[in-house]
Amino acid sequence: TAARLLGYSQATLLMPITSLIHMDDLDNAATGFTKVFTTHETVMQSYRALHNDGSWRWLEGSATNRLDDPAIGSIVVTFRDVTERKRAEDALRESESFLQSIVRSAPGYIVSHDLEGYFLYTNHRWPDQGDVEFYNMKLQDLLHPDNADAVMEAFQKAITTHEPQRVEQSVLTPGGSYHWFDVIYSPRIVDGEVKSLTAFAYDINDLKIAQSEL
Repeated sequence: TAARLLGYSQATLLMPITSLIHMDDLDNAATGFTKVFTTHETVMQSYRALHNDGSWRWLEGSATNRLDDPAIGSIVVTFRDVTERKRAEDALRESESFLQSIVRSAPGYIVSHDLEGYFLYTNHRWPDQGDVEFYNMKLQDLLHPDNADAVMEAFQKAITTHEPQRVEQSVLTPGGSYHWFDVIYSPRIVDGEVKSLTAFAYDINDLKIAQSEL
């Protein structure tokens, strides 16, 4: 019951329900209440309500207009406390936002590949690269012929062993030249199965050039 969920006595809950709803949720709640009274649709809503202890609780539920039903003659409302779920969702969003900020600001490349080598995500794209071009790229097609076998061997080994693999790879750039990266392929494992590979790539092109000139 509402009394149990919000810690009030039944007598206290005779007050207008709007007096307990958070100010930021009042407009949404009012729209829902109006719809319940003017239609026979079941309206789903969620809003914060003031608990007797002074905290705000998230309530989620439905309201149905049964005023025309002689056996009921009222608005039937059912709801539940979903505060903990909301807190978990907020914490997850904050965590995802935090991780995204780290990924975007990382100095190297962070790239996700499916198990066939197609690109799924990168924190830094080539200039002017659109979605169609990006999602149709395949790792194998960008590797230097002299280096491709070693890279794909590390790629496949990360899948079969479930362990990160490190390799230096030469990748074709939009300008037509090849660029060297030091790459770690790390498997993303779900329920014991590799779903994709995440590549952490660091630019070592200047180093490779310097080494070749020694």
